Amino acid sequence: MKRCNIKILTLGCKVNQYESHNLSNYFRDQGYRLVTAALADVIIINTCAVTMQAARKSRQLIRQAKRKSPDALVIIIGCMSQLPEARAALKDEVDVFLGSEHKSMVAEIVDKWVEGKLKKEEASLITDFSGVTQFDEMPGYSIGDRVRAEVKVQDGCEQFCSFCLIPYMRGPERSRKPENVLKEIKYLIDKGYQEIVLTGIHLGAYGRDFAVKSSLSGLVKLVLGNTSVKRLRLSSVEPNDVTDELISLIANNDRIAPHLHLPLQGGNDKLLKAMNRKYTTADYLALINKVRASIPEIALTTDLMVGFPGETESDFANTLSFVRQVQFSNMHVFRYSPRPGTKAAQMPLQVSGSIARDRSDQMHAVAEEMKNSYYQSMIGKTYQILIEKCDDKLLCEGHAGNYVKVCVQGAKLAKNSWVKVQIIKSSTYCVLGNVV
Repeated sequence: MKRCNIKILTLGCKVNQYESHNLSNYFRDQGYRLVTAALADVIIINTCAVTMQAARKSRQLIRQAKRKSPDALVIIIGCMSQLPEARAALKDEVDVFLGSEHKSMVAEIVDKWVEGKLKKEEASLITDFSGVTQFDEMPGYSIGDRVRAEVKVQDGCEQFCSFCLIPYMRGPERSRKPENVLKEIKYLIDKGYQEIVLTGIHLGAYGRDFAVKSSLSGLVKLVLGNTSVKRLRLSSVEPNDVTDELISLIANNDRIAPHLHLPLQGGNDKLLKAMNRKYTTADYLALINKVRASIPEIALTTDLMVGFPGETESDFANTLSFVRQVQFSNMHVFRYSPRPGTKAAQMPLQVSGSIARDRSDQMHAVAEEMKNSYYQSMIGKTYQILIEKCDDKLLCEGHAGNYVKVCVQGAKLAKNSWVKVQIIKSSTYCVLGNVV
C-alpha cells in the first residue's frame, strides 16, 4: 500500500474534469490516498488557459497549492502546460509540466517519484504536435461521486477561431478507438452509472481522422446498439457538425437526451466572419428551425461572446435581437479577452472593458428571461428525472433529459434512481415538481 497523499485540482472544461476523475480513480486503485484539505505529497493541477481569466485562476491555484504544501511535488497538466510564457512564469512553483499528449504519463511520473527514481530535469514533457496522430488513452476510468459520468472520445481542434488558442494547446483532432469507448462505457454501467456524457474538444469531428471515416452519429449508434446505457448525452457540438442523421437519432430515440449545446459565439455576420466561424446567422437559424421541427421540446443552449474587437453598438443590438429570435433555454455569456498569439488580439477597435461589462450585463438579463420562459413551458408536463442527491429535509434534485435541474420536495428518493415528475412551478434555481 502506497502511503502517499495526492491532491488533484481541476479548472476548465468537461474534458479536464473527465481526465481528473480518471486520474483520481487510478491513483485510488493503486493504493494512494486522495486528499482535499490535508497536506499533500503530490499536487496535480489540471489547468485551463482558454481565456486570460482562466489562465490567471490557474496560476493562482498553483501558487496557493504550493504555499499550503511547500514540499510537495507539483505537476501541471492541461492547456497551460503548453504555453512557454506560463512555464517560464511558474518555473519556481512547478516541478513537472506535462503537455496535452502526455497526461497519461502522470501515473508513471508519480510512481517514479515515490520510488526515488524521478529526475526532475528529465520529467517535463511538452507535446510537439507535428507528429501527434493518436488519441492518448488515460490510465484509468472516470469514476466520480455523481450519477452522471463523462467519457472523453475526442481531443484536439483544427477550427482556428481567431480568438482561441485551443488548437495550439490541444493539437490536431484525434478520435478514440470505438472499442475503447465501448469498454469504458460498459465499465461505468457496471458501476451503476445511469447517464453517460460523450465529450471532446471538438466532439463533432469524431471519426474524421480514422482511415475508414466515421462520425459522431456513427459512434452514438454504436453505443446505443452495444451498451445498456439508460441516458446518453452529448456535450457541446459545433453547429456545422449537426447532421440530419444526428437530428434523426435524437428525435427517434428516447435514450438520447433531448438537448444540444450549439456554440453561437457571435450573433452578427460581420463578427462571425472576423471570428473565423464557418457559418452565418442565417445558417445557424436554419439549423435551429430544422432541429425544432424534428424535436419540438428540445433544449437548445449556447455560448456567446460580447465585446469582440470591432463590435459596435449596432452589432450588439443585432446580437440581442438574434438571440431573442432563437430563444435559447440557457446561455453561457462571457466577455472577450485578448489572448496573445491569436489573430483577434492584433485586431483594431478593441472594445473597452467597461463597455464589454455593460453588454455582458444586458446579455445576461436576456439569457435569464429566455431561461425563465423555457422553465415556464415545462409547467404541467411530466419528465423522467435522474435523482442526484437528497438532503435531510427531503429536498431531492436531479436533471431532466433537457438538462434542466428539477427539485422535488417531500419525498424520500434514492440517489441514482429514476422518477417521473410533473412540473408545477419554476424558480431561478430549478423547476419544482411532484412525483407522479
